Amino acid sequence: MPYKQLFSRLITTDAPLDLASAFALEDGRLYIELGGEVAHFDLGVHDLSITLAFSERAFASGENTAATERAEGAEGTIWRTTISVERASSAEQPDYWLNHADMDAAHFRRLKLNAHSSAPRCGVTPNGHLYVVDDEGIIRLYDAHKGDQVGAFQAAGTDSRVIALTANADGRLVAALNSRKEITLYDTQLRRLAFVRQVRDEAVWYDPEPGAIISLSADALYIIAAARAHLTLADADTPPTPIVYAITLLHFVTLPTGVTP
Repeated sequence: MPYKQLFSRLITTDAPLDLASAFALEDGRLYIELGGEVAHFDLGVHDLSITLAFSERAFASGENTAATERAEGAEGTIWRTTISVERASSAEQPDYWLNHADMDAAHFRRLKLNAHSSAPRCGVTPNGHLYVVDDEGIIRLYDAHKGDQVGAFQAAGTDSRVIALTANADGRLVAALNSRKEITLYDTQLRRLAFVRQVRDEAVWYDPEPGAIISLSADALYIIAAARAHLTLADADTPPTPIVYAITLLHFVTLPTGVTP
């Protein structure tokens, strides 16, 4: 699945921004609502209109993130299965566990996750899969009904962190953004990577703290990512003033027959 970087821009502000706002593409322009004001940028593409909205379910950081499958019964909703991430404190460091409960079969499973240095990054796909990022930057997907692992892919290395996650409307594609500016797209149906690309901009790295976002359009033709950017390696201990944000838009392109990306 080849994607072309259609737009990239660094935006400077004096105060931190809430990036979890709506991005819209209308008549070839990218509109971004930041801090109550709307900025627009000409993409040079005509007749291009689509809305990208960020779901609260698309990304969460911390414990107690759950996905639940349900069925409608004669007396209302019957909750059948639940899969969740739980934090268990210890004297040295917290442990994180994946809990799965199948109410129909009275079956319960508990799996220890590879997450110690920080809380696991978790999310829920529209089709009910739970995905969890461990300390090694591996994203693992679990079926909410059976509790089985249904896919896994590497989205960050030892020197980077996954900072944003999302899935498209039908849950087939899962996208990740890491602090080394790499966007990874995974196909859950084929169980393989569909696309990996490092963003081309002037930033050296993206801030790993919560707040970065990535989103897929419903048809997966567009990927948009935004994160706090650092222009030098020295920014790690001293955040720059003013603050810089990187915004990137990727567009799916169809390659001619016989051409590989």
